[in-house]
Amino acid sequence: RRQGTAHQLMAPYQSFRTATREIVVSLAIQKRWELLCSLPEFKHLLGKAGYATQPERNANRLALCREIEDILMTQPAEYWLEALHRLRLPVAPVNSLSEILNEPHLAHRGSLLEVEYPPGSGNRIKIPGMPWRDAASDKPLRNPPAIGEHTAQVFREFGITPDAGG
Repeated sequence: RRQGTAHQLMAPYQSFRTATREIVVSLAIQKRWELLCSLPEFKHLLGKAGYATQPERNANRLALCREIEDILMTQPAEYWLEALHRLRLPVAPVNSLSEILNEPHLAHRGSLLEVEYPPGSGNRIKIPGMPWRDAASDKPLRNPPAIGEHTAQVFREFGITPDAGG
C-alpha cells in the first residue's frame, strides 16, 4: 500500500519536515542508521527497543518517523543537510519547481529543456527533463502537444467517435 514519500520496505527512507523545509533522508542500510545515531540529537535512538534492526524499524515505522521528525523540526534544513552530508549520508532538500529550474547542476548536465508552449505561440519555457538521458541520442527535442491536439487521432485509433459520448 502507498506510504506517501516513504519506501515501502525501508525505514527511515522518506521526506521529513524540518524547522524550515522538507528534506529527504535515505537510510537503507544498518551502517547509515548507526551514523545518523552518532549525532547527539539522535544518539538515544540507537539502543531503543524496536529500532535496532531494519525489520524492527520497518515494523515501527510510524513511531520511528514521528521521533525523527520531532528532532528534525528543532533546526532548519540547512543545519541537517550539512550535518548529514558531513557523515556522507544520502540526504537532499525537497525543491520547488523554481529551485529545480535554477539548480546549476541540472543546467550543467543538460537536464533542463527549453520547449515552446503552447505550440506555435513563440513562448519558450524551461522544464526539467528526465533524470536519465541518452547522451548519444540524436532524436530532436519535441515540444509538448497543445491540450486536445491529438484527441481526435487517439479516438480514431480506438474506434471511438467523439460525438458518440465515448
